[in-house]
Amino acid sequence: MTEYTFDSWLRAQANRRDPIGSLAQDYRADCNAHGLTSMTAAELRASMLTQCACSGAMQALTIAQREWNQQLRRERQEAQHRASLARAAQSRPRAHSLPLTNAAGHTEAPLETTPAESE
Repeated sequence: MTEYTFDSWLRAQANRRDPIGSLAQDYRADCNAHGLTSMTAAELRASMLTQCACSGAMQALTIAQREWNQQLRRERQEAQHRASLARAAQSRPRAHSLPLTNAAGHTEAPLETTPAESE
């Protein structure tokens, strides 16, 4: 599972042609201009409030946080599902091959059985 930070997720949105893309571009430029390496969503919100960001920028940040949280939730659910499938596969009995002999005494293709069936 790729666990993004809000910073890396937001920077990756810079090519979008919507308010989140605009926010991402401004964020990247501000970080570069001020020598910042990264900010959490809460730190960015506080910074934007301190700088009296417009309501549209604040709304874009709210939507961006919601999208980021939804993506994290989806990735966690997918990882849990994959882990559940792996556990189920590990607990499944292994198949054994038993040769078949027909009425004439010739061996045919093996039959797949579980260990319980072969006992």
